[in-house]
Amino acid sequence: LFEAVFYTDGALEPADFTLALARELRYAMPWGQGFAEPVFENVFAVESWRVVGSTHWRLQLVMEGLEQPLQAMLFNAEAGASPPDRLRAAFQLDINDWNGRESLRLLLRHVAPA
Repeated sequence: LFEAVFYTDGALEPADFTLALARELRYAMPWGQGFAEPVFENVFAVESWRVVGSTHWRLQLVMEGLEQPLQAMLFNAEAGASPPDRLRAAFQLDINDWNGRESLRLLLRHVAPA
């Protein structure tokens, strides 16, 4: 009867997957009610993945046109589930700051088979 709808700001081009764009989006705020942080969507191949904690996924995603895999996280995945080999993901660009080193990371908000 009801069908979930997930709205995005569209797809990113390979050249858009940069730490510079993630920084611009982070500091372009204020984000909040009525002015949501941008969510993009693209199709990726899953190069590798593992479970972190009990329900989080850490993935390496490959996209045509990109030389390096992208790091991604999905929090609160369905317990016991695994990602499809190819997926369509709704995501936000994020900056992973670990040990004083910054890298680009995708925060996955929704995934579905592609």
